Amino acid sequence: MPNTDLLDAGEAARRATALAPEPWAGDRVRAVTALAKAKFASKPQILWLGDGVEDSHAHDTAAALARVGDVRLFSDVGGPLATLPPANIANGFSANVIRAGTSGVRNGTLEAEGNHGEILATAPFHIEDGKNSAAAKITLPLQVRNEIARLAIANEDSAGAVQLFDSGAPRRAIGLVSASNIESEQPLLSDTYYLEKRSHPMATYARETSRACWTTKLACLCSPISARSPKQTVSQNL
Repeated sequence: MPNTDLLDAGEAARRATALAPEPWAGDRVRAVTALAKAKFASKPQILWLGDGVEDSHAHDTAAALARVGDVRLFSDVGGPLATLPPANIANGFSANVIRAGTSGVRNGTLEAEGNHGEILATAPFHIEDGKNSAAAKITLPLQVRNEIARLAIANEDSAGAVQLFDSGAPRRAIGLVSASNIESEQPLLSDTYYLEKRSHPMATYARETSRACWTTKLACLCSPISARSPKQTVSQNL
């Protein structure tokens, strides 16, 4: 049973200052049982510091505390936020921001930070009432995207609010040479359609003419047979 000896203000302040957070869940039922057995000279004022996490005993705890004294609850109404690992998209990436509950509207900003903490890009997110997640999309050039060291939810003091990028995170730029008119062709009939689908999860591609690709800094250059000149095709077959 917890110690319920009453302290003077000075001793209580000293003990409170020495307290340190511990990584285990609080036992509300045990705490209320101890308070119910304590002897108070008058009806006490009880300050409940809530963490926004429901453990199925919150309602019963509040009722039991109200029988002991006057209860005031202090809590972050919104609760903690977290971000899931980002997914690559053609011009950047997207990440889902989640929360434990579904009550109320939450707005915030997802920040992409460099190795020295500098903010390279930001994206807003909006979690609607009744929902527990929202997507945030960050759009930025490939060269800047590869400088990102971590994603973080702005002003959110939570371990889950940060996603770190490792050495495998940078994306490579590849060029896809097409022999057809890029603007007018049908996607499924494109000579580079399957090359695009194959490369998308791992790299960012640019569809250009062969001349444009040679003047662009690329990690790889891919070309279907239809995009090669007759001289190139003959030399390769030989």
